[in-house]
Amino acid sequence: MSDRSWCTDRIRRFRDVFPPAQRLGYLAWRLAKYVAKYKAPFVGRLTDGTWIMLRPEPSPDLAIAYEIMFDRVYDLPEDLAPETIHRIIDLGANVGYSCLYWARRCPFAKIEAFEPHPVHADLLRWHIARNGLGNRIGVHAAAAGTYNGTTFLTDEGENSKLAPTAAASARTVNVAVVDFFEAVGASSIDILKIDIEGGEYAILNDPRFAGIRAQMIVLEYHGRFSEMSGDIWCQNRLTELGYTICRDPDRQGQILRARLA
Repeated sequence: MSDRSWCTDRIRRFRDVFPPAQRLGYLAWRLAKYVAKYKAPFVGRLTDGTWIMLRPEPSPDLAIAYEIMFDRVYDLPEDLAPETIHRIIDLGANVGYSCLYWARRCPFAKIEAFEPHPVHADLLRWHIARNGLGNRIGVHAAAAGTYNGTTFLTDEGENSKLAPTAAASARTVNVAVVDFFEAVGASSIDILKIDIEGGEYAILNDPRFAGIRAQMIVLEYHGRFSEMSGDIWCQNRLTELGYTICRDPDRQGQILRARLA
């Protein structure tokens, strides 16, 4: 295992997250889609020994991995020392790339991951097992919500969203819902990441959220309200709860970062 880490080293191209031998395999996998209907996933080891799996298109795995490992959308603020992070809650962990980032970047952190899509949850568990992180990452194979029960999830890959009024069909999956507030309890949270395709509004709007005093929140907002845009609503809600919105002109997209004031 190299001392170099993909989550701390700045790289010029995504392929540079891989050491030379793995890089050739990755490039061959990328080229294969142009010469054949290549269906096999790529399984590779990153520069620091982290193992990842990338499914071929139409899976968005590569785009998500690129966002996390190259664009560094979850980079920590300079004044937040990784060694001080002990508890991370990851709502919408997908196949696990965000958990791998947090586990590598914050060596003393325990991570609780929520992922309702059964295929994604299986790949999340694969990443945890392959990297020997079972003692640091726990998985809730369920949607984070404001109640305990079941609901339907649209089967749209990384864009899957809760659809309580939908009927069972080939385009929906029946999934468990766990009460987020009961699941995380009263213990302090250092980082709360929320990327749950619109489900963030119910959680943020729940009166119990005022008791979630996360030191840092990384939130991807979705959709819009008729009276105001989703980002303004989320900013207003977090501000009224005592958070300061951290603005980074170098980071675009639908991601808000907030620090407890």
